[in-house]
Amino acid sequence: MFIIAVFGGQKTGKGPWRPESKVRTLALFGGIDMDFREAQLPEGGTRITSWTLFGGTRVVAPKGMPVSVSGLSLLGGT
Repeated sequence: MFIIAVFGGQKTGKGPWRPESKVRTLALFGGIDMDFREAQLPEGGTRITSWTLFGGTRVVAPKGMPVSVSGLSLLGGT
């Protein structure tokens, strides 16, 4: 799964959804919101790789879900 936001925004995961085991994001002058609170994760979980330039990437996880964060953000926020 590849999510792109260029000069705009992208929201993913509002309500029940099935993310793939690998999610890649690219935010250029834009923002990405991913909500995993109702996600049905694949066996072994989901790995998110995020690249952000002049933008922001936000990931929301339910309480108790183990989360490890890594990524690249230049003049933006992850």
